[in-house]
Amino acid sequence: MLTALIIDWFNGTLLEDGEDYTLYCSAPKESGRGLFRRRRLSVRILVCLKTDLVNFRAMSLSVMNHLATYIGTPIHAEGLWLVASPRGGIYLYETIARRENIRSPGMNNRFLIFNTGDGCFSFGPGHAYNRIHTDGMRDLLSHSKLMTPAEFAHEFGTRMNDALNTKR
Repeated sequence: MLTALIIDWFNGTLLEDGEDYTLYCSAPKESGRGLFRRRRLSVRILVCLKTDLVNFRAMSLSVMNHLATYIGTPIHAEGLWLVASPRGGIYLYETIARRENIRSPGMNNRFLIFNTGDGCFSFGPGHAYNRIHTDGMRDLLSHSKLMTPAEFAHEFGTRMNDALNTKR
Protein backbone atom coordinates (compact mmCIF):
# COMPACT_ATOMS: atom_id res chain seq x y z
CA MET A 1 0.00 0.00 0.00
CA LEU A 2 2.72 2.51 0.93
CA THR A 3 4.73 1.83 -2.23
CA ALA A 4 1.79 2.77 -4.47
CA LEU A 5 1.15 5.86 -2.33
CA ILE A 6 4.80 6.93 -2.60
CA ILE A 7 4.76 6.54 -6.38
CA ASP A 8 1.57 8.63 -6.64
CA TRP A 9 3.00 11.28 -4.31
CA PHE A 10 6.39 11.43 -6.07
CA ASN A 11 4.85 12.03 -9.51
CA GLY A 12 8.10 11.55 -11.43
CA THR A 13 9.16 10.18 -14.80
CA LEU A 14 9.50 6.39 -14.91
CA LEU A 15 13.05 5.55 -16.00
CA GLU A 16 13.21 1.81 -15.35
CA ASP A 17 10.88 -0.91 -14.18
CA GLY A 18 12.94 -4.07 -13.82
CA GLU A 19 12.93 -7.21 -11.72
CA ASP A 20 15.02 -5.69 -8.93
CA TYR A 21 13.79 -2.10 -8.73
CA THR A 22 11.60 0.63 -10.18
CA LEU A 23 13.30 3.97 -10.79
CA TYR A 24 11.64 7.40 -11.07
CA CYS A 25 13.18 10.82 -11.55
CA SER A 26 11.70 14.26 -10.90
CA ALA A 27 12.04 17.15 -13.31
CA PRO A 28 15.50 18.65 -12.78
CA LYS A 29 15.88 22.16 -11.40
CA GLU A 30 18.78 24.24 -12.62
CA SER A 31 20.84 25.85 -9.87
CA GLY A 32 23.33 27.84 -11.95
CA ARG A 33 26.54 27.06 -13.79
CA GLY A 34 29.59 25.39 -12.38
CA LEU A 35 33.19 25.08 -13.43
CA PHE A 36 33.75 25.07 -17.21
CA ARG A 37 30.18 26.34 -17.74
CA ARG A 38 28.64 23.00 -16.81
CA ARG A 39 25.00 23.27 -15.86
CA ARG A 40 24.30 22.44 -12.24
CA LEU A 41 21.08 20.58 -11.62
CA SER A 42 19.29 19.27 -8.58
CA VAL A 43 17.04 16.28 -8.97
CA ARG A 44 15.04 13.95 -6.77
CA ILE A 45 15.13 10.23 -7.49
CA LEU A 46 12.77 7.56 -6.20
CA VAL A 47 13.89 3.94 -6.11
CA CYS A 48 11.37 1.26 -5.12
CA LEU A 49 13.36 -1.88 -4.38
CA LYS A 50 11.68 -5.19 -5.19
CA THR A 51 14.53 -7.45 -4.04
CA ASP A 52 17.55 -7.22 -1.77
CA LEU A 53 19.87 -6.49 -4.70
CA VAL A 54 21.04 -2.90 -5.08
CA ASN A 55 22.78 -2.02 -8.35
CA PHE A 56 23.47 1.64 -7.65
CA ARG A 57 25.84 2.07 -10.57
CA ALA A 58 23.14 1.07 -13.08
CA MET A 59 20.56 3.29 -11.38
CA SER A 60 22.92 6.27 -11.34
CA LEU A 61 23.83 5.75 -15.00
CA SER A 62 20.16 5.64 -15.94
CA VAL A 63 19.53 8.93 -14.12
CA MET A 64 22.56 10.61 -15.73
CA ASN A 65 21.47 9.43 -19.20
CA HIS A 66 17.99 10.81 -18.55
CA LEU A 67 19.40 14.16 -17.44
CA ALA A 68 21.71 14.32 -20.47
CA THR A 69 18.78 13.81 -22.85
CA TYR A 70 16.69 16.27 -20.86
CA ILE A 71 19.32 19.03 -20.89
CA GLY A 72 21.73 18.05 -23.66
CA THR A 73 24.93 19.65 -22.33
CA PRO A 74 27.57 18.44 -19.88
CA ILE A 75 26.03 18.56 -16.45
CA HIS A 76 26.78 18.21 -12.81
CA ALA A 77 23.84 17.09 -10.71
CA GLU A 78 22.98 16.91 -7.05
CA GLY A 79 20.75 13.92 -6.48
CA LEU A 80 18.50 13.32 -3.51
CA TRP A 81 17.66 9.63 -3.52
CA LEU A 82 14.58 8.33 -1.75
CA VAL A 83 14.97 4.57 -1.50
CA ALA A 84 11.75 2.75 -0.58
CA SER A 85 12.02 -0.87 0.49
CA PRO A 86 9.92 -3.26 2.58
CA ARG A 87 13.06 -4.15 4.54
CA GLY A 88 14.86 -0.79 4.52
CA GLY A 89 16.64 0.80 7.44
CA ILE A 90 20.11 1.54 8.77
CA TYR A 91 21.73 -1.47 7.08
CA LEU A 92 20.29 -0.55 3.71
CA TYR A 93 21.51 3.02 4.21
CA GLU A 94 25.02 1.75 4.95
CA THR A 95 24.90 -0.45 1.85
CA ILE A 96 23.88 2.39 -0.45
CA ALA A 97 25.60 5.44 1.07
CA ARG A 98 29.16 4.34 0.40
CA ARG A 99 31.82 6.84 -0.59
CA GLU A 100 31.80 5.83 -4.26
CA ASN A 101 28.01 6.30 -4.38
CA ILE A 102 27.96 9.64 -2.57
CA ARG A 103 30.25 11.12 -5.21
CA SER A 104 29.59 9.27 -8.42
CA PRO A 105 30.80 10.67 -11.78
CA GLY A 106 28.88 13.84 -12.57
CA MET A 107 26.65 13.59 -9.52
CA ASN A 108 26.79 14.26 -5.78
CA ASN A 109 24.22 12.19 -3.93
CA ARG A 110 22.34 12.23 -0.64
CA PHE A 111 20.20 9.33 0.51
CA LEU A 112 17.04 8.80 2.53
CA ILE A 113 15.79 5.29 3.19
CA PHE A 114 12.09 4.65 3.81
CA ASN A 115 10.84 1.29 5.05
CA THR A 116 7.48 0.69 3.36
CA GLY A 117 6.69 -2.09 5.81
CA ASP A 118 6.70 -0.08 9.03
CA GLY A 119 7.17 3.60 8.08
CA CYS A 120 10.74 3.88 9.37
CA PHE A 121 13.05 6.59 7.98
CA SER A 122 16.83 6.35 7.92
CA PHE A 123 18.99 9.41 7.33
CA GLY A 124 22.02 7.42 8.49
CA PRO A 125 23.19 5.52 11.57
CA GLY A 126 22.42 7.44 14.76
CA HIS A 127 21.04 10.46 12.91
CA ALA A 128 18.94 12.78 15.09
CA TYR A 129 16.11 12.97 12.56
CA ASN A 130 15.62 9.20 12.24
CA ARG A 131 13.37 9.04 15.28
CA ILE A 132 11.53 12.33 14.69
CA HIS A 133 10.35 11.47 11.18
CA THR A 134 9.79 7.78 11.96
CA ASP A 135 7.59 8.60 14.95
CA GLY A 136 5.60 11.09 12.87
CA MET A 137 5.03 8.58 10.07
CA ARG A 138 4.12 5.77 12.44
CA ASP A 139 1.65 8.07 14.19
CA LEU A 140 0.08 8.86 10.82
CA LEU A 141 -0.10 5.17 9.93
CA SER A 142 -1.74 4.32 13.25
CA HIS A 143 -4.44 6.95 12.63
CA SER A 144 -4.97 6.11 8.95
CA LYS A 145 -8.29 4.34 9.61
CA LEU A 146 -9.72 7.56 11.04
CA MET A 147 -8.96 9.61 7.92
CA THR A 148 -10.43 9.75 4.45
CA PRO A 149 -8.11 8.50 1.69
CA ALA A 150 -7.64 12.07 0.43
CA GLU A 151 -6.73 13.35 3.92
CA PHE A 152 -4.33 10.48 4.44
CA ALA A 153 -2.66 11.01 1.05
CA HIS A 154 -2.28 14.74 1.75
CA GLU A 155 -0.82 14.18 5.22
CA PHE A 156 1.45 11.42 3.89
CA GLY A 157 2.76 13.77 1.19
CA THR A 158 3.37 16.49 3.76
CA ARG A 159 5.39 14.12 5.96
CA MET A 160 7.40 12.82 3.00
CA ASN A 161 8.17 16.38 1.85
CA ASP A 162 9.26 17.31 5.37
CA ALA A 163 11.62 14.32 5.44
CA LEU A 164 13.08 15.09 2.01
CA ASN A 165 13.53 18.78 2.83
CA THR A 166 15.35 18.04 6.08
CA LYS A 167 18.90 19.37 5.95
CA ARG A 168 21.47 16.75 6.73
